[in-house]
Amino acid sequence: MVKVKRLSSYWLAVARAIRQREDRFLAEETCGVHGESGGTYGSPRVTAEPREKGRRVNEKRVAQIMRTFSITGTRLRRRVRTTLPDPAASPVPDQLPQDFTATKPGRKYIADSTYLPLLCGEFLYLAIVLY
Repeated sequence: MVKVKRLSSYWLAVARAIRQREDRFLAEETCGVHGESGGTYGSPRVTAEPREKGRRVNEKRVAQIMRTFSITGTRLRRRVRTTLPDPAASPVPDQLPQDFTATKPGRKYIADSTYLPLLCGEFLYLAIVLY
């Protein structure tokens, strides 16, 4: 049987203090890199800056520090609304109240549509019909 020594509470406190000091230093560095980017960089790009200088940094740790200090990057994706509801229109009642069983084929149709963004900035629309 192998005996495992437990770390004393003193050494655990020392390890925590070292980790907190390193986190503060990394937070200052993260704030600097984030500020230089105009507030646009997220954790992957903020992590790349110290790595370029030869420092070993984990992206998950940088992301955790950014969450702790409420540092957020800019999201580049725009939300595209394909349907704009008319506020004056009355709601349409559900004609198929979650009953998808049919007595014969071709009696009930279910449809859905979505859009797929293309690299050129346009969208490809996909419509699916189930019967």
